[in-house]
Amino acid sequence: MSTFIYDEALTEKFKNWTHKSQIEVYGPSETSRMFEVMAHKNDDEPIKLPIIQIERDRGFEITNSGQTRRPLSYDGRLINADSKYGEMLNVIPISISYQVNVYCRYAKEADILVRNLIFNVINYPGMQITVPKVVIHNEDGTTGDMIHTARIELANNTIQDNSNERERFIEGNYTKLSFLIQINDAYLWDLREHRTAEIELRIDDTEK
Repeated sequence: MSTFIYDEALTEKFKNWTHKSQIEVYGPSETSRMFEVMAHKNDDEPIKLPIIQIERDRGFEITNSGQTRRPLSYDGRLINADSKYGEMLNVIPISISYQVNVYCRYAKEADILVRNLIFNVINYPGMQITVPKVVIHNEDGTTGDMIHTARIELANNTIQDNSNERERFIEGNYTKLSFLIQINDAYLWDLREHRTAEIELRIDDTEK
């Protein structure tokens, strides 16, 4: 299970913040082909501002100080275990960095929008991630998704004015302000089925 689940959750969070406005939000999956996506949405008409663009390269940082794996079941419970088989959910802690670009026609408009976004990032950092392919079987017989709560935070204290960077998909003058955010409690997820005895032995070995 890859880092794209965090891209999607982050994009959806920004869209929820702006859903009552005319602001368009484009996530990392759309950034590489942003001109084609925007032209399609606007039926080849001139691009309308304001726009929020969330971008990142495909890299990330492993943050577990040299440990390659940490069995999540040791911290919590075996996932869906019975007398013969159980699912071992392993994770590798990572940090993911993003750049948020705000495009507005006027500088004052960009300043207000960035201010509001910064307040939201600081005051409402929580973000719920549904872990794909992991179904939790509860004791009462019901099932549910596994939810991981991550937090976004500002990567530094700088708001960069990048208005001098001209974009081919926007006509005329505009203001572009950018800032960096991070998810420092993200994970790479790995779910595998094992015999229950193997999982118990693995946990015992971890405790020694």
